[in-house]
Amino acid sequence: MSQVADPLDAIRYSPFHRLVYVKNQKAGCTSIEYSLWTDQDRKTGRRTFRGKTHDRRSPVLGGPAALRGESAEVWRGLQVFTVVRNPFSRILSAYLHHVFDANLGSRLTRRLGLWRSADIRRMFFAAVGTDPGKSLTFEAFVERLVDTPPERLTGHFRPQVANILWGRLSYDFLGRLEDPEPLSRFFAAHDIAFRKRAPHAQGAADKLARFYSEGTRERLAAHFAADFQAFGYDPGDPASEVLQPLADAHAGRSLREFLAAEEAL
Repeated sequence: MSQVADPLDAIRYSPFHRLVYVKNQKAGCTSIEYSLWTDQDRKTGRRTFRGKTHDRRSPVLGGPAALRGESAEVWRGLQVFTVVRNPFSRILSAYLHHVFDANLGSRLTRRLGLWRSADIRRMFFAAVGTDPGKSLTFEAFVERLVDTPPERLTGHFRPQVANILWGRLSYDFLGRLEDPEPLSRFFAAHDIAFRKRAPHAQGAADKLARFYSEGTRERLAAHFAADFQAFGYDPGDPASEVLQPLADAHAGRSLREFLAAEEAL
C-alpha cells in the first residue's frame, strides 16, 4: 500500500507571482514558501501568514487545479523552479528530523504525540515494516531505506529526481541549496526578497562525519545515483563541496504540455 500522495501535489502555483514551485522536501522548501507568502502579504497590505508555512490554505500553494482557466498571457509568463540538495546531507537531515531519537526528551515528545513530524515518522516506519516505537541507528535506517521501493515513501525520503518530476518537466530555474546566491537572484528578478526560515534545520552538513561510514556512503551513493548524476554532487565524499555542472533542466515537457499529458488540465 502506497504511503504517498499524487506526485502532482508537488506542483505549487502562486498566481500573484506567476511562479510554479515544484516542492522538494528537505531542500529549503520552508524558506521558499515563506518568502513567497510573506512577499504577497507585504505587497497587498494584508496579513494572512499566521506562522504555519506549509498550511494548505496558503495563497502561494495552489495545485494544478489553480492553473485551470488561466489566460494564454498568464501561461506565457509562468516560470517553473525548484531547488535540490546534496543527497548525503539531505537524507541525513530527514533521518535526524523524522526518525532519530536523540535523547529521552525527544522520545517522550514523540510518545505524547507532540512531535510535529510524528505522522511522517509513522508513515516511514509503516513503509519499511518496522515498529515506530523502536529506535533506528543511521545504519539501520539506511538499510531499510534502500530496501524499500521509493514509491512507498513520502517525499522526505524519496530520490529528488522523483520529487521534482525530473526529465518529465522542464525548468526555468534549478537551484542548489548549497549555493544560495542564484536563488536569491532569481527571486530578486521577480522583486521577491528571499527570507530564510528553517525551524526544522538539523545541521546535517556539520554532522556527516559522525553518522557516515564507508558502508552507508556506498549504499546511499548507489541508491541516489540518479540524484548525484543529475545534480552534480560527489557520490564519493559526503563532505565534498565541489559542485559539478547541473544536467539539462530543459529536458522535460513544458508545464502546460506536462499537465495536459497527465490530464491535470
